[in-house]
Amino acid sequence: MEFGDQGAGKTTTARILGSLVDPHSAPLVRARDEAEFIQALAHHYVAILDNLSYLPEWLSNLLSRAITGEGFSKRRLYTDDDDVTYSFRRVVILTGINLVVTKPDLLDRALIIGIERLAEGQRVEERDLTGRFREAQPKLFGALLGLVAGAMGAFPKAVLRNPPRMADFAQWGAALSVAKGKPAEDFAEDYARNVAQQNEQAIGESFIGTLLLAFMSNKDHWQGTADELLGYLQSMAEVRHITRRDLPGTPQLLGRRLREIRPNLGAIGYAITFSDHHHPRTITITRTGAR
Repeated sequence: MEFGDQGAGKTTTARILGSLVDPHSAPLVRARDEAEFIQALAHHYVAILDNLSYLPEWLSNLLSRAITGEGFSKRRLYTDDDDVTYSFRRVVILTGINLVVTKPDLLDRALIIGIERLAEGQRVEERDLTGRFREAQPKLFGALLGLVAGAMGAFPKAVLRNPPRMADFAQWGAALSVAKGKPAEDFAEDYARNVAQQNEQAIGESFIGTLLLAFMSNKDHWQGTADELLGYLQSMAEVRHITRRDLPGTPQLLGRRLREIRPNLGAIGYAITFSDHHHPRTITITRTGAR
């Protein structure tokens, strides 16, 4: 996921990165519905969703499945019962001014790259940049193939002491590090920093996450019902001029939103547990000091 201010060159960067391994004549794809996006993924190895301002839940879930690798099916045209089945694993580049990836499952599969706005004097005409890239493209592709070959040879030796989630991806990253003559743990440290950025961005993009951190700023422990917590958060939202439509309308919806960001909050030092042994059910928030 690339994000940054307008004028940071996000679209151009995405096009160049994608064309290194998938020189498609139409690299940008649309995702108005699931069927359209699955069709687009079937014809792209690298698909670019450009200038996103929002990522609907269905698309976030579909992206998670497409990146990990899964089969998809739809009804064959002009039939009642025949299916067309697609099975693939894809690379997807998302761009936007803000970080639109907030669901933990998709964040786990993402690398977050912030891009700064180009300074005056750094911009060049697109045809000039394209010409330079076309000239360098064979060498860049050859360098990528060399890195992949080196990683394949180094893979058995690239053992991480404490593999993160998405362990296979992390080991291939570690193998690339070894192929470049660096320790395997160098990649693990870089990846850990990116994961930390993912958690911070996910919470920062969540009204509930932001309000909850403010609510817990002077507490190490809190226990109560979802209804009580929702009331506290709504009061804090009014002070911060956050409208009620940006918050869950019921305690049940609040519980769902908390479960979605619980992994991100846990990574920065806040444990959330839901108890079914009390009536009404209680929520416990504890500062663990893991941050």
